[in-house]
Amino acid sequence: MNSLYRTMAAVLLTALAATAFAQSQPPVTVAATPVAEGISAVTGAGGNIGVVAGPEGVLLIDGGYDRTVPQVKAAVAGLSDKPLRFLINTHGHQDHMGSNLALAQAGATIVAHEAVRARLATGMSIPALNRIVPPAPEKALPAVTFDSKMISHFAGHAIELRHIPLAHTDGDTVVHFRKDNVIHVGDLLFNGTYPYIDYGVGGPLEGMIAAADRLLASIDDKTTVIPGHGPVTDKGGLTALRDMLAGARDRIVPLVKPGKTKAEVVAAKPTQEWDER
Repeated sequence: MNSLYRTMAAVLLTALAATAFAQSQPPVTVAATPVAEGISAVTGAGGNIGVVAGPEGVLLIDGGYDRTVPQVKAAVAGLSDKPLRFLINTHGHQDHMGSNLALAQAGATIVAHEAVRARLATGMSIPALNRIVPPAPEKALPAVTFDSKMISHFAGHAIELRHIPLAHTDGDTVVHFRKDNVIHVGDLLFNGTYPYIDYGVGGPLEGMIAAADRLLASIDDKTTVIPGHGPVTDKGGLTALRDMLAGARDRIVPLVKPGKTKAEVVAAKPTQEWDER
């Protein structure tokens, strides 16, 4: 089964590489967009960032790359002049938490699922990208961790953190503002592109589909969905990803089971239906 997951992930990563990864990196343009009272989305710093601003300070959901910290700080300063208080990591990839050290030094208490702290503390391998990530310094590690669910209260918002097991990684967290009908789903949603599924740290394709089903059951047609990548969307954006993943699986599995190589499966173009968009 592991070989099946790896081949399916490799096919989707090949499709992703043919689009996003093949493009040269554009100049960093970080912009903030309000999505609800006191809640904004900041894009352009790597993974999409959620910002909660209130009288007591600022809470971030992810912080982007280390190299984009100055632009993120500038964007946040345009929303609030209050100090940075908390940083939630939706998972442990550098485009979402590479800024941990700088933001912790700026005053943020880092919160994440316990698997994220464990991965960052020991370092990790990302075989699909042929990358070794060394252990993070102590200051960059989450100081507050949780197991399955956690509710915090900040700036007048009840903020629900839920662990979604074995999907994009083994430490994915969604951040749900039920009163505001806003949810930040991290890399459980790549809106408008093929997803990257990190099988090296427990992410199977079936887990991504199950995560989408679970999330869809928890939101409604008026929910604002902040994805890990791509524009802010709604239930329809998450549904589109779920349907693409299930459709790709249904085309890839019959090719893998007879024992075809990764190259042969890719050559069969099982994702052709979605490649153009």
